[in-house]
Amino acid sequence: MRRKDKERDAAFAWQVLRDSAYSVLAMTDEEGAPYCVPVNHIADPEHNAVYFHCAGAGRKWTILEKEPPVCLTAVSRAELVPGELTTAYDSAVVHGQATVVRDSAEKLYALKLLVQALDPVSMERAVMCADKTMERTMIVKITPREVTGKQSHGD
Repeated sequence: MRRKDKERDAAFAWQVLRDSAYSVLAMTDEEGAPYCVPVNHIADPEHNAVYFHCAGAGRKWTILEKEPPVCLTAVSRAELVPGELTTAYDSAVVHGQATVVRDSAEKLYALKLLVQALDPVSMERAVMCADKTMERTMIVKITPREVTGKQSHGD
């Protein structure tokens, strides 16, 4: 049974995406097998985008380079409620299209967002490294077609 009272608006979901340290990316390979993997993401609601960095090799990349539909789930708060057999949480789900970012300016923009969110003291070093390795830097953008949020206070 779906609990409508737990649903929140897109603004709430974008906030969860901004507050989450990581998310889980779900996709399907060419044979139809599901595959999920944690990623460090950055939410960019002003541009209706979620970005993440990844290696240009491996199972995840083999799927992503074909630019499939994906689903990304993030949880910014999850606390067991003692004696209540429940969890208090804030979560977001993004359904959208994955695309490989090929434009150097957009790659640099996304990298700066990622570094600012994940390791701001390394910004200067990251920008310097990006200048030398931009061609090999793999950034994936999810363009959401739906962003939803849920919240439970443990009730």
